[in-house]
Amino acid sequence: HQPYRSPLIRGWDAIREAALGAGAASVFLSGAGPTMAAFCLGAESAGLVARAMRDAVTGPGGACEGIACDARVASP
Repeated sequence: HQPYRSPLIRGWDAIREAALGAGAASVFLSGAGPTMAAFCLGAESAGLVARAMRDAVTGPGGACEGIACDARVASP
């Protein structure tokens, strides 16, 4: 659904490129949007990616909400 929804998200390209440039493994729309999410490898990377995404949306020091979750694959 991203090819259809992403043009409706103001700043999609800039935010996506900022996240990938900061080390995100992947960037995607959550549901129908406008929530964007990124997969990162580790907490330090997640912090850098969140800051880059925020700055792409609002400019340095701007405000938006970011949530970091620690997801791990359980061993069988």
